[in-house]
Amino acid sequence: MISYTIFIILSFFLEGIFSNYFLFSPFFFMTTLMVSYPFFQKARKTYFILSIIFTILYDIVYTGVLFWTTFLFLLIDEFILKRRDIEIPEFILAYVLYHFLTISLLFSLKIKTNFLSCYEYAFSSFPINLLFALLLFFIVRRKRFTQKLNY
Repeated sequence: MISYTIFIILSFFLEGIFSNYFLFSPFFFMTTLMVSYPFFQKARKTYFILSIIFTILYDIVYTGVLFWTTFLFLLIDEFILKRRDIEIPEFILAYVLYHFLTISLLFSLKIKTNFLSCYEYAFSSFPINLLFALLLFFIVRRKRFTQKLNY
């Protein structure tokens, strides 16, 4: 559980590095939260406390829309994570859902932006986010063989 908490913290900082120096929308932090979910089965309360704290920090540091990422993460958890372990199809669904709802929020708040360029920005970063997810899945799967899940 401690190693996954460290993964979450590292992905939080990695998100900042990539979003500041590269022109794409990283999804590293949310990916790490989703992939580490099965390892907190017995410590579900700890998982949610960590998730809420880090998603609020994420909103303060990266988005400027307080509680938005927290809301989206809890929504994704309710509809995707709670039902099973996260796999690539669930990751893709969560990625699309997160960006669709975020772009919808921008338009509902009447923030002037080009609808097409928002989607282009979000989905042009999909390959690097998918690569990160695959790498994380590989690390987690490897760790499952050496460490029992916390079920």
